[in-house]
Amino acid sequence: MKKTVLVSMRIDEIAQRKEVRDSIEQRLLTFLIKSDYFPILIPNILFELNLLEKWIINLKPHSILLSGGNDLGEYQDRDKTESFLLKYAVKNNVPILGICRGMQLIAKEFGAELVPISGFVNTRHKLIGEINHDALFFFNFGIKSCPKSFKVMAKTSEGIIQAIKHETYKIQGWMWHPEREKNFNIDDIKRIKEFFR
Repeated sequence: MKKTVLVSMRIDEIAQRKEVRDSIEQRLLTFLIKSDYFPILIPNILFELNLLEKWIINLKPHSILLSGGNDLGEYQDRDKTESFLLKYAVKNNVPILGICRGMQLIAKEFGAELVPISGFVNTRHKLIGEINHDALFFFNFGIKSCPKSFKVMAKTSEGIIQAIKHETYKIQGWMWHPEREKNFNIDDIKRIKEFFR
């Protein structure tokens, strides 16, 4: 059986239907399945219903992924849900990966400052450092400097931080979207397999 990975979801408001929905890019689920993981989606309402911890304990996840989408502060339910997932991962030594917004949340929770950055919406940039390949980005905010107790894994040629990892805990953040590649990058698949193992 494939190992489970809890996946956070973005929040979308559908005005014409008067609905607030949790949603996920289907390609992210495909990326995780191709990486030999079984994704389990975590509704954002669980935190407010005081059920999130019970769900996590019953599911016993092998890993957690904080997905992209939404800016921090846009939806409190999502911010609280992902903050709880991060604390749970640290406390229980569960690997946690933040993609784009997920990396921003991790960095902010560990004391980093978010700053506006232009030129990274639907654009490709070269990663330099421990990770070296072109990647596709969709963000308007980045981190000003590496949070304490983290190491930079990759930057752009302009010096903008694009990947971090904690020196002690099993925490990583990637600013690019591996799921948005037409053909998944084999290095990203290998990297997530190794990290979540």
